[in-house]
Amino acid sequence: MRSNESQQPPDRTACATATDGLYGTRESSPQQSEAILHASNAPRARSSKSFRDVRAVATGVQVRSGETLRKPPGLPSSTSATFHRDATKWMHHTRRYTENKRPYRKERTMLARLLLAAETALRGTKQSAPAEVHQVLILEYQRPLGCCVHLTPLFETLKRCRPDMKVILAGHGLPIEINRYSPFIDALIATPDPSTDLPAATRSLRGQLRRRTLIPDCILTGASDQRTRIALLGFLSSKGWRGGFTIKSNLYHRPLQYDASLSLIQNNLRLAKLVGCSNAATHVRVPFGHDELAVAKDLIAQSNSMNRPVIVMVTQNSGGQSTGWHTDRWSAVIQAADALGCAVVYVGTKADQPAIAAIMEAVGGIGVSIAGKTSVTQLAAVLALSDLMVTLDTGTMHVGRAASVPMVVLGPSWQKPLEWLPLNVENVRILRGIDRDDVPAGYRLDEITADSVVDSMNELLAKYPASPHQREMRVSFSLSEVDHSS
Repeated sequence: MRSNESQQPPDRTACATATDGLYGTRESSPQQSEAILHASNAPRARSSKSFRDVRAVATGVQVRSGETLRKPPGLPSSTSATFHRDATKWMHHTRRYTENKRPYRKERTMLARLLLAAETALRGTKQSAPAEVHQVLILEYQRPLGCCVHLTPLFETLKRCRPDMKVILAGHGLPIEINRYSPFIDALIATPDPSTDLPAATRSLRGQLRRRTLIPDCILTGASDQRTRIALLGFLSSKGWRGGFTIKSNLYHRPLQYDASLSLIQNNLRLAKLVGCSNAATHVRVPFGHDELAVAKDLIAQSNSMNRPVIVMVTQNSGGQSTGWHTDRWSAVIQAADALGCAVVYVGTKADQPAIAAIMEAVGGIGVSIAGKTSVTQLAAVLALSDLMVTLDTGTMHVGRAASVPMVVLGPSWQKPLEWLPLNVENVRILRGIDRDDVPAGYRLDEITADSVVDSMNELLAKYPASPHQREMRVSFSLSEVDHSS
């Protein structure tokens, strides 16, 4: 995990005591907020290094030589990367953690109470009831693609439930790119990343809220944005009450704990209930504009000059997880797609180009690669214009889910499917082995055969045959007239 803080159960009594009545009707001055900001950063210099070293141990998983450590639920997929460490090193880290965690937790709890006391003095004590929330600010700064996509149903839920409510999203990088064309967001605010520069992010967010005359009644954070610095950004940037997922519940008025019996999407939708809305939308979205659609049409035309059905292959993962597949099995699937008379298109990032080139060489040059040639929104348009997708469990799979393209998903057996995979979706076939807790050395989705993928591919093509009408339907679902960058 990247977080510097340990994943400890929140102290509900302390939370209720420290956060009782913290809303006010008057805004604190920039000078007052800067003073709080300076105080909030002071303790990190002494203790952050040792806790960065033991961030993995903080999950509470005991690790011995050759064993695997994985993330708690709800955090980004990138933190699912397994950690194989020498037993002696882990014993050293565990000892350091045990020696330091108690004073560290006490120090942090005291700091949170001081911050909340300062907030009460500066901002008053009035709260807004859920029905009185007219502006909601959502903070989204985690960059894994799946995390960003899985928060999008929240925006639609809020707007469909309360069309009069103004939905504001503040973020950095990928969250801003993915939601640039969202019709369910009223204001999109790009700031520096608080995890690397909290003061700059605070000044930017406060300034943009002020210039746009936005006064949020509450600040929410999703299940993937639980970092303390994100919580502090909400604390320092607005007087509204704070709710949602955080590892620092003492800083929140309405904290939520991740429910492992629910998917990541369902956990994120629990935020809607904090402002009096029910779960109305569950489909993820990556909207795109007309310019993105034009780029996608050009790429498809260049890759498919004979106007054949298009099958997209996602052969590379994000690099942080054991979800790769064997090249010889990819070759068999690609050759089968070509034999069906389909055009094969490879997508991915620029970093994926050498690995994709190696697979193309193994299959005798079948297909065209457009890896590294699209933005995320252009990729969404490409997938909407395609007829089938064969994909690993990686970020692009979530974009394909948003585009509603039929998919064959190759999932890892070591990761529970509930959290991330599109279960019970009619046009999706998920292939994976029996659940397991370990990740064998050199694991490459060994349980999934090429024949099973080809069979699923044939089944989907028979049930959802390539059709210009179906492509138009998928495009119309994601095409947006909104552009928050203009």
